[in-house]
Amino acid sequence: MRLFALLAILLLCALPPAAAMPSAVESLLMQADDDPRKALDDIQRQISAAATRKDGEARFWWMLAAARVQAKLERHGDAEASAAGAAALLNDIPGVAEKHRLWLQFVQLDASAGTSEESRQLPVLLRVRQRAEALGEARLVCEARGLELWFLLNLRSDDEAWLAAEGQERCGLQLGWPEQVASAQLSFATLARNRLADGSSGQSPEQHLARALEVLGDRPARFLRSLVEWEAGISLRHRRALEQALERLQRARLLSQELNDDAGVAAANLEVAAVLTEIGRPAEALPLLGEAHRLLAAGGEGDLAFRLPRILELNILALAKLGRAQVLDEVDRARVWLGREPDAIDRARLQNAMAQGLASQGRHAAAYDMLRSSMASEQASRSAARDSQVLRLQARYDTARRDAENAELKLRSEASRLQAQSEADRSRTLSAGLVAFGALALLGFTFGGRELSRRRRMAALAMRDELTGQPNRRAVQAYAQEQFEQAGRLGLPFAIAFIDFDHFKQVNDVYGHPAGDAVLRAFAQAAGGVLRGQDRLGRWGGEEWLLVMPGTRLAEIDSVFERLRERFAITLVPGQPAAARCTFSMGAAELGPDSTTLEAMIEAADRALYRAKADGRNRLVNAPLPVAA
Repeated sequence: MRLFALLAILLLCALPPAAAMPSAVESLLMQADDDPRKALDDIQRQISAAATRKDGEARFWWMLAAARVQAKLERHGDAEASAAGAAALLNDIPGVAEKHRLWLQFVQLDASAGTSEESRQLPVLLRVRQRAEALGEARLVCEARGLELWFLLNLRSDDEAWLAAEGQERCGLQLGWPEQVASAQLSFATLARNRLADGSSGQSPEQHLARALEVLGDRPARFLRSLVEWEAGISLRHRRALEQALERLQRARLLSQELNDDAGVAAANLEVAAVLTEIGRPAEALPLLGEAHRLLAAGGEGDLAFRLPRILELNILALAKLGRAQVLDEVDRARVWLGREPDAIDRARLQNAMAQGLASQGRHAAAYDMLRSSMASEQASRSAARDSQVLRLQARYDTARRDAENAELKLRSEASRLQAQSEADRSRTLSAGLVAFGALALLGFTFGGRELSRRRRMAALAMRDELTGQPNRRAVQAYAQEQFEQAGRLGLPFAIAFIDFDHFKQVNDVYGHPAGDAVLRAFAQAAGGVLRGQDRLGRWGGEEWLLVMPGTRLAEIDSVFERLRERFAITLVPGQPAAARCTFSMGAAELGPDSTTLEAMIEAADRALYRAKADGRNRLVNAPLPVAA
């Protein structure tokens, strides 16, 4: 389920005095944080008045304001239409500037935030923020940080989200913008709840929520206050303080009703229904779920779609608790929804509920199959989240590297410009000094650049196996140590495997070392086609390899071995006869509760590899998990 409470991060709260939008637009957007429906009605009237006056720029800003408030109310279809209307007005604005384009692009991202894939939107948003920073648009930078935080929370990239929340809090304090600070505290509360669920320590969610209310002071901000109540209810529910959770969630529901915030009422209904079902009052939950479905359906299919799995899930659980045969109809509706290829985490939760619904009607075999599917979906969700985080971090690294290289090129260009200027002005007294400076600077950059390139090549060679291009022993061992420590610190799965070719010496003896080298390169190529982004394969020595697999358990390594074996079997080895084709054996070990060092894991994997060889080769053997003494 998407995190409703964090929609506050998407949405415009009260604005600081020195903002970039027209003051009349800011004034209505300030009202929107307390009464978004009324503010939207006023904005629509301003759009009509600007159209009558044929004032393209005013219409542009009012259309953007409409999109912001519609996104606040989770009317994503309407918000996207308003943003598209603003885009169509750009040609009617005389002297359109970069500021107009940046705000438009940001609002388009904001409008689609509830219905689009965050992993694709995030890189676009980061580019918008960088351009806004270069332009000095502090308000837009702060807004972009809030939206970045929303994306990261939905992607469950908690460490990155915590840093983003700190950035949002800082910019809110710098701009004198209490609502941004409160929104950051709301996000801290969600992240603290996630950490408590993972067994980590830190401040409780309630401390952050109290801070959010303290920052708001006597400001009305009823919309943001409803989100604070909602998050408080969710946190209390996770701590099993169900009666207190019910009280806070009902407060959130009343505030949303007062604001005519249909999406807020629907979201509160879902969580109230969940608590009622858990405390043995499922019959009271069903009407709330029906109302939630009606309210969301009124906003359009897009607005309903991202909460539909939660509605189906809770309906099934409530009907299962009541033992009603109607639950089978809901299970069938859920099957139809599963055919739409939903997010893996939504799929897993819904499949788990379907299993309970089937079991309540005596369909135990079908329930068991559904439960297995749920476990597979949950595993796929975790794997996808890890892969997505690795790709994001890699993209950020690449961006930083490109920025450094661009800065170096800029310095070289400036040195060349100074040299050309000095040559043109050499008749002047200062020309000799400028020529000398330019020549020395250019010489320094030339030799410095060559030295930098040489050092980069040397560093790459020091960490790469020259034959295969894969990480060498030093590099792969360093990566394994880093991942071992992170997995132990965060309680994440982690596995390594040793790989060794079978009868490799015969290939060298019969066909020559060039044939053996070709086999090694072919294996590296095959591995590159089947391993995940976070996996790292390095040449340990000779024909031995170390495979590092963050986020992987022993139960998953069988499939890794089979994929690698199948791909290697069909990989062409240039100049190698069919008789020279060889297989490999693998020994794997998993990080256990009593694994104290990486060296111990490596030894366990090595012993498992030895057993694989002794048992006939061309196979995988997993080391048993260490048992506490």
